[in-house]
Amino acid sequence: MQLGSCFLDSLTVTSFFGNAEMRGIFNDRQLMQSWLDVEAALARGQAGLGLIPSAAAQAITDAARLDRLARTPCTRSCRWSGR
Repeated sequence: MQLGSCFLDSLTVTSFFGNAEMRGIFNDRQLMQSWLDVEAALARGQAGLGLIPSAAAQAITDAARLDRLARTPCTRSCRWSGR
């Protein structure tokens, strides 16, 4: 078992902050995918207004999946920025 680095990862306090279903929603992976979802929605909205080409919006939407990103650079950047 790997120990978490945040007190919310602690097995002794996680039950204070919801159940397993809620922890499945509010986790780092879901948070980062939500950011990508917003970027994709923004691109589609911009394409709808004619600000960017529709093909670009589609490419952004297709690429905006967490499983397509290298997480090590993301993790390193988050650590550096404090987020």
